[in-house]
Amino acid sequence: MEDSSASAYDALGSVGILKLGMLRVTLYTRSGCRLCEIARRDLEAAVKHVAIEEIDVDCDPQLRARYGFDVPVAVADGRELFRHRFDKACLETISAS
Repeated sequence: MEDSSASAYDALGSVGILKLGMLRVTLYTRSGCRLCEIARRDLEAAVKHVAIEEIDVDCDPQLRARYGFDVPVAVADGRELFRHRFDKACLETISAS
């Protein structure tokens, strides 16, 4: 008999993020940002079930003032996951909560 929790570890090794179902992430970016493209690609590769809402900070003066050149920034459940570069370790903070 297969362990039902095994599929929760398929994407992230020992991180059980998939037990939470679909991960919803807001990714603050800007047009032409290579780091933003890489962060999105890496996040999608690391998590099988992720819904990413991408928001261009330059389309909103308040977001542009808030983030400036600090993009990409990924936020899930109101918490910042990472800034500038994706790191799998950021997902452990979600699975621990």
